[in-house]
Formats: sequence, structure tokens, C-alpha cells
Amino acid sequence: MNEIKKIDSELSDVLAGLDKTFETLDFELIGDLRNEELIKNHQYSGIYLIEIECANSDMPFLTWFEEFKTKWDKEAYKKRWTPSIKKKRVKAHNELKRWMPIYIGKSRDISGRLLGHLNLRLDQPTTGLKLNARTNMDTENFRFSTIKVEVDNYDIILPIVERILRDKINPLVGRQ
Repeated sequence: MNEIKKIDSELSDVLAGLDKTFETLDFELIGDLRNEELIKNHQYSGIYLIEIECANSDMPFLTWFEEFKTKWDKEAYKKRWTPSIKKKRVKAHNELKRWMPIYIGKSRDISGRLLGHLNLRLDQPTTGLKLNARTNMDTENFRFSTIKVEVDNYDIILPIVERILRDKINPLVGRQ
């Protein structure tokens, strides 16, 4: 038992350092999420951010958000393995920007995961944004950014990175 406590103590020190390191990470803007050829060039492990363009960024945030929420929460898309709006994260925003963060995720294969967010059908039991199945989002523009994180200890490090960035950026939808 003492050995476990020692490992726990050492791990706590390492994790505290990770928090500080990861707070300084920045996403690299890649481009249009609907460009499948562009997505296919990003077959690596890491964190990704999906944003939606707000064409009328002069609009008050809450006005824009209510319109977005109406589209996102349409009955046809509920209980279809899609992430929901997170009220706690919405409250962190008070200004509408040209690009608003809607989702942060991690994957061992960012390319494959992004293609899933784009192309999964509503009846498929894999969780995803399923953007092409959301016909009421056809006219919306989405972009993606990534942080390449290729590490041996993916299962330990990536959830921490994802949590820190999620708490910093507050994407509007998600599972957490």
C-alpha cells in the first residue's frame, strides 16, 4: 500500500506540471470541416476543436445562441448518439465571435474522427456531431483546428489535455 501512495504522490506532482504546460497549448487552424480531402491529411493523434461561423457577429450572443439551440436541439436529432448543449459552458460566453467553439475532442486518429463527426448517420450508435445528417445545418460553415499530441501514454495524458482545453475554451456542445 505504501508503494501505491508513493506512486500517487509522484503522479500528483507530474499532473500539476501537466496542467501548467497544457494551459499554454494553442490549436493550429487547419480549415474547412466539410473539406474531406483536407481532413484526410490529418492522420495523427491529438486534440481537435470544431467551430461554427457566425456570419452576423454584431448580433448579441444570446440571440445567436437561441437560434443555434433551436437548430441543434431539433427533435429529430435528439437521442441519436449526438452531443448535447452544455448550459454550464454556454454561460461562460457573453460575446459572439466570428467563430464560436462548438466541440472539443481527442482521438488517436483525428482524420477518422473528424470524418465521423461529418458523415455518421443519425441511426449509427457512435457518438458524433453527425453534421451532414443535420439537414438544418447545411448552410452553416464549420472549421477545425488541431493540436498534434503523439505520446506513448495516450490514455493518461490526452484526457487531461482535453479537459484543460475544454475548461479554457468552453465549447457549446459535448458529452462533458
